[in-house]
Parts: sequence; structure tokens; C-alpha cells
Amino acid sequence: MKKLVLMSDRKEIELGNICTKVLTGGTPLSKKDEYYSNGKIPWLKTKEVNFNRITETEFHISELGLKNSSAKLVPKNSIVIAMYGQGSTAGRVAINKIPLTTNQACCNLIIDEEKANYEFVYYYLSNSYEELVQRKTGSAQPNLNTKLIKSFEINIPSLQEQKNIASILSSLDNKIDLLHRQNKTLEEMAEVLFRQWFVEEVREDWEEGVLGNILTLKRGYDLSKPNRREGKFPIYAASGFSGTHNEFKVKGPGVTTGRSGVLGKVFFIEQDFWPLNTSLYVKDFKLGTPIFSYYLLKTIDIQTFNAGSAVPTLNRNHIHEHPVYLPSKKRIIEFENRVICFFKKIDSNKNKIITLENLRDTLLPKLMSGEVRVVV
Repeated sequence: MKKLVLMSDRKEIELGNICTKVLTGGTPLSKKDEYYSNGKIPWLKTKEVNFNRITETEFHISELGLKNSSAKLVPKNSIVIAMYGQGSTAGRVAINKIPLTTNQACCNLIIDEEKANYEFVYYYLSNSYEELVQRKTGSAQPNLNTKLIKSFEINIPSLQEQKNIASILSSLDNKIDLLHRQNKTLEEMAEVLFRQWFVEEVREDWEEGVLGNILTLKRGYDLSKPNRREGKFPIYAASGFSGTHNEFKVKGPGVTTGRSGVLGKVFFIEQDFWPLNTSLYVKDFKLGTPIFSYYLLKTIDIQTFNAGSAVPTLNRNHIHEHPVYLPSKKRIIEFENRVICFFKKIDSNKNKIITLENLRDTLLPKLMSGEVRVVV
């Protein structure tokens, strides 16, 4: 049984000294279709590096693309550090759980397992994000580079204690990942049922109508950052969850989608919430219900209603006129009753995730600093 106790003997060591290799990546020429077409080699971009475990990538390259570029195969269980990228990307870290290649903006650390535990190094660097950001150099766009990363000093205990610490933190992350996967599965099960009942099996007696016959969308509410307060009510922007507040504007359960900036994402919110003015929320479920409306909006290609130029913008009146079939109210309620248990479980899982994340985030700096150590 592992116990947490105070203090630990540690030593300073540069990252480069605990690696067997430090690799950067490369980007095959985009105009060469054969470098990407039917490619099976995972190819990672920095936007996918976000304090996570990489199990798949958005893009793939071919063997020809790998051979004719500076991209290199990175073995699994390496540490990926984003060296540059937009916004707060540079300094973020990830563990690749599959062999992959990366673009040139990633620094890939292959950890010497006789000197350090790769998961411990990952957690240490996750906890050192702000310090890594401060090391960025350059004028127009400050970035990290391999020299800065290799010389970055970390404070490590014995190899066994590293493994003990990593075991505690990874067990929490594994539980969090499992809950996320459960939620994804539950949502997919409800979506399959929705498509069977309302897309694939449209009945002859269903009338043709428009989205506005089923629901009414309304613009969200202003809430400047200085006026946001920590609270129990979630805030939703066009891109999704955006913090919490001590007040709410809409009774849950509710549904939102992006109004400006980010279009196409749809969110179901179980509890009372505050939709920001960058979003639209369902004010009136005329014929539908919250869960039915959520999946109905997900079947619509909302991005095609973009009415903006510089900034993507959704005109709610346009989407209200989108043609849809109008199922019977009885059928909709039957669907809602069938899947409501899924969403109650999802909401319960979300609360568990928050609890586990808070525990992990509390332990992380204490374990990494040596203030608290793990002994068997």
C-alpha cells in the first residue's frame, strides 16, 4: 500500500541527460498528394498536444512522405513538447501511446528508462508549464527550441520513487479517461437510437416543416471576464464549457450552439447554466425535448449557415427555416424517456471527473516539488 509522507531527497538534472534521443519532426510537402494519400503513419501537430495521452492523430502520412521529409518515427511512451504554436500551445506536453511522427514544431523526448520514468517526466513537465513558457525566446513569436528543452533542469527522486509517484497520478488519470470513454459511449448509443428513429425510419405521416416548428434559438447573454465569478453554474461559449459563475440565466437541461467565432458544435447541459453571447441557446422546446433537440441540431450542418466574413456568424432566423420532418410528440417523448438514464449517468460521471481532476491537480505540485513523497 502506498502512503504519502513529507519531504524527499532529490537531485537536479537536465532533461537532455535522461534521454536516449531528442527528436524533432518534419512536414512532408503538402503539394505531394502521394505523401499523404492512404497514409497509415500517425502524424501529430502541436494543436493535438494538450496535457494528454495521444492514442490517435488527426492526420496520417505515407511511407513515401516519411522517407522524403525530416519527419521521424517516435516510439510510444515518449514525451512530446509543443515548441511553438498559436496562443498558449508552446510548452504543452503529451505522452504518445502509439508510435507516430510529428511536425517540426514538436520536440520528442525518448526517455532512458534506466534513469527516469517517462510518466514521472510527463507529470513534472505538466507541472512546469509556466516555467517552460517563461523560457520562450524570440521577438515576433516567442518559441521554445530543442536546446532550451534539453537544458531544462528537473528535480527528480530515485527511480523507484518516480514510479511510485507516476503510479498515483496515472491511476487518477486512468479513472478520468475511463469516465470520459463511458460518457462518449453513452452519447453514441443515444445518437444511434436517434438516427434509427428519426433519420432512417421517417414515417409517411410525418409532416414537412422547419426547425422553427420544433425549437426556438435565442442569443446568449453578455458576461465580461471581470464580472465572472467562480460558482456552481457552468458558463457556455461557442466552443463549449468556459468556466463557472455564481448566477445562471437559463434553467437546465438546455442546449447551446455557437453564434459567432466557432460554428457547428452543439452542447447538452444538464444543470442550470449561463450561455454567453457568442452562443445561441434553445429558449423554447416547442415540439421537441432537450435531448431530442440536441441530437436534431447535431444532424444539421450548421457551418453552412455562416453569414459572416471575417468572423463566422450564425443568423438564428436562417437556421430556423431549415427544413425538417416533424415527428409526433409521443414519439419524441418516448425517445427522451428511453435515453434520459444515459444522460443522468453522463452527468454523474462529469461530477466524478471534476472531483478526480481536483484531487490530481492538488497532489501534482506537492508530489513534483518533493513536499510530499510516496513510499510503499
